[in-house]
Amino acid sequence: MCDVELILKIVYTTYKLKTVNTKIYSDFKLNHVYTIVTEGTSSVHIRGVAKEIHGLFKGLYGSSAFVTQSSKQWHVVNCSSFIVHIMKVDVRSFYSLDSLFNSELNLKTQAFSRYI
Repeated sequence: MCDVELILKIVYTTYKLKTVNTKIYSDFKLNHVYTIVTEGTSSVHIRGVAKEIHGLFKGLYGSSAFVTQSSKQWHVVNCSSFIVHIMKVDVRSFYSLDSLFNSELNLKTQAFSRYI
């Protein structure tokens, strides 16, 4: 599966699970790493989204996918060239994670039209 195909699946999964403000960043200086940042509404919601995305990665890549829980308000799913941050709105604004990235990909519209 190509990177764009997987990005679309991840974005669709976040959409389906009702996360908000999903952004996709690419940093090709870091070996083609894609970072997806999205917001959940509660710690239970964040944990559920992380578990779902982890299952998606694990099904495709096997045991190389893992979830890190920074706190109940921030989970990170890591799988080789994809990193997904799921966090609460206030945590995202406090740490200003989006300011670390330069190139945002705009694939959300394509994801909706293809998978819905």
